Amino acid sequence: MAEDQTADFVTALDQIASHLSDQRVSAESPRELMQQQLLYEKWTRREEWSLRSEAVPLLLAIEPEEWGALLSSPGLASAEEVLWGLVEQAAAQGQLPLLNPAEDSAFWRVAPRDIYLWARARGIALPPAFDQLMSFIISVVPAEIPGEPVPGGAGPQPSDSSERETVLGAALALLANVPANCRDGSGWVTGEALARQIIANQALWFDHPPQMGPEEMARFLDRWLDSMGGDAELPF
Repeated sequence: MAEDQTADFVTALDQIASHLSDQRVSAESPRELMQQQLLYEKWTRREEWSLRSEAVPLLLAIEPEEWGALLSSPGLASAEEVLWGLVEQAAAQGQLPLLNPAEDSAFWRVAPRDIYLWARARGIALPPAFDQLMSFIISVVPAEIPGEPVPGGAGPQPSDSSERETVLGAALALLANVPANCRDGSGWVTGEALARQIIANQALWFDHPPQMGPEEMARFLDRWLDSMGGDAELPF
């Protein structure tokens, strides 16, 4: 990369980091932090995002459904322009995998995992809630084709990744709405307490009983809690 291009790139990264710093200052309350986590839980359950209208807003800690109304903000408009320039260039050069590269750039789509890994590799500042959730998902959920037929089974079955992401979503919903029910007798949030609540209310999240048993689900959720920094770091 030429010296002037390197300087431009560093300046672009600084602008994005500055925007996210402002976002963090405005989202310091426990409720707002939990809302950020719920935002990314909702969107990371989708298999693909529109690069321009969904991935870019999410990299800037903005709900895509509110994107149009907020884009008139000078600071956000500047950060969006800078980030889109980096994303568009990377996609055009094949550095960012696209699901439909032959389409016009306005219609490009991308897998959440791919845009996340690209942003991390480029040193782009990421919203903490997005970074934590995606790094955990990648560490425990292999890249796989959902709904693979199970040998000897009755057709396609839910993938492990789909079920795990649903469990994470259920855990976040419980923590946001009934945190007291997610604690053990000593007052600590535990995977066991969360798993018990999820299984007791499974009809809220699952069309069929989850394949994960209570103990496996509890271990999975304990790993997630550890990745979040433990009970002391939870935003409620």
